[in-house]
Amino acid sequence: MIVAKDGSGDFRTIQAAVNSLPKDSSDPVHIFVKAGVYKEKVVIDRSNLTLEGTARDKVKITYDDYALMKDENGRPIGTFATATALFIGNDFTAKNIIFENSAGSGSIVGQAVAAYVDADQMTFENCSFLGQQDTLFLAPLPPKPLKGESFGGPRDGLEGKVRRSIFTTVTLRVMSISFSVREPLCLRNVILLALTGMQIQMAT
Repeated sequence: MIVAKDGSGDFRTIQAAVNSLPKDSSDPVHIFVKAGVYKEKVVIDRSNLTLEGTARDKVKITYDDYALMKDENGRPIGTFATATALFIGNDFTAKNIIFENSAGSGSIVGQAVAAYVDADQMTFENCSFLGQQDTLFLAPLPPKPLKGESFGGPRDGLEGKVRRSIFTTVTLRVMSISFSVREPLCLRNVILLALTGMQIQMAT
């Protein structure tokens, strides 16, 4: 299955290709993505799927939603509605793709998630995640507070699992070195640079 913006493939958008797959099938599917900038929000809700670009510097999935953006009722949409790519299907692999939220500076627009990952057995090989605040969100959320509103994530109300995230040969560029990590987390061969923007490069 091939995605190509110029119409030379089976689909022009990545989401159209994903939507064409039966949700109840366990058969592995490989989607090849030709070079281009794909401005779309993508929800990966199928299992056993591989999404492979021609080369990381040639395939980008981008969108520009941000937490302070107003919905139709004039209320901010919040962090979890901003993700350019939402991954909720297990056993997924991405190769040679840039995932970006291009909304801009977090001090102006608030959180702007490039990728929200809430599934098991996920692999990102030779991929980049670009954004300026909350670029990569690895679920599940922490337990809800006993009082007050819920966190309101896209998987809110569903049973969560404690997961282990392993980053191998990573370059992390951040605007400021101010972030927290909850166990379990494993970082290997990490280079941390205080530069504008944020980029996480993963490779096996």
